[in-house]
Amino acid sequence: PPALVQSHRGKSFGGSSCDRVVPNGFALFASISATTLVGEAINVSQPGATVARCTLGYAISAQERLSCRFARMALVLDPCRSRFRTNLIPPGDVGRPRMFDKIQFLLLQVRNGDDPMREHEVEAFQRTLNVDSKQIRVFDLLSEHFSLEAYSDVDMFLFGGSGHYSAAGEGEWLERALDVLREVHRSGRPTFASCWGFQAMARAMGGTVITDMETAQVGTHKLQLTRAGHNDPVFGPAGDSFYGQMGHQDSVIELPPHTTLLATSDLVENQAYRFDDRPIYCTQFHPELARDDLKLRLEAYPEYIEAVAGITYDEFCNDLRETPESASLLTRFVELAFDKRSSATF
Repeated sequence: PPALVQSHRGKSFGGSSCDRVVPNGFALFASISATTLVGEAINVSQPGATVARCTLGYAISAQERLSCRFARMALVLDPCRSRFRTNLIPPGDVGRPRMFDKIQFLLLQVRNGDDPMREHEVEAFQRTLNVDSKQIRVFDLLSEHFSLEAYSDVDMFLFGGSGHYSAAGEGEWLERALDVLREVHRSGRPTFASCWGFQAMARAMGGTVITDMETAQVGTHKLQLTRAGHNDPVFGPAGDSFYGQMGHQDSVIELPPHTTLLATSDLVENQAYRFDDRPIYCTQFHPELARDDLKLRLEAYPEYIEAVAGITYDEFCNDLRETPESASLLTRFVELAFDKRSSATF
């Protein structure tokens, strides 16, 4: 009710003062994180309703989807503890340049036709980038012939994971895929590559990739910025350290020429790099995946938990956490790559 909503103006929830009320009974809060101005939303017109997350510009309650186009961070009612907890989520519409609505993406995939993660990967990039599904097209690196001219209208290339395929192996399909990566590199168009894409781009451009179970990782892991990472316009705002979602058995042990290492970890040295002469960023971890996304991946590939982590699925899930700083890397890269007003250089 309006009276109830208005009564919350100026009150504090989770340390943030209410400074705005938006339609549908959502009170809006302002909160400063380490790197950016974010918003918080809580449904004050439906006591007891749980706002699960703010995704694609919407808050999802237990009953319905309610508009919260201004929110990046939602306060979530924790029924187990009867208190509010903060649920960090990837950036939404707050401060997102309108140019995002016009960018055309091509996601180049290495996944079998019956892999349930084919569609999920598209959805994960779509949600993290907060773009319409029509803006992301898919190319199958396993079966299709790639021609750069056929995708002259594509503004940015995306590469993700691969399911059961290794960038350290051999085969005709891999040689074709590496040629595509070289062609993408030559094009000079903005490109973001995670996991398999990180490894394959390194190998395609002269780096070295190996399969090494001693450095395999699965789950949410801590990363540290290098000195170059601190000074990088994409990685610097993430802070000294942050967490990322991972699932890999291959590692890049030698970066390709003309690249700069941006992030590292205790177990794996090369976790993120950029090309010095191209707007191309590559990460071993998955900025496009949230906690629940990684759970779905490991439900599809359960063998990795036992082989890499050596724990049960439930134990694995208990160790996962949200990774908003990681997700912000992807959106910040797009903002800097396409905002002509930006002074950042790649």
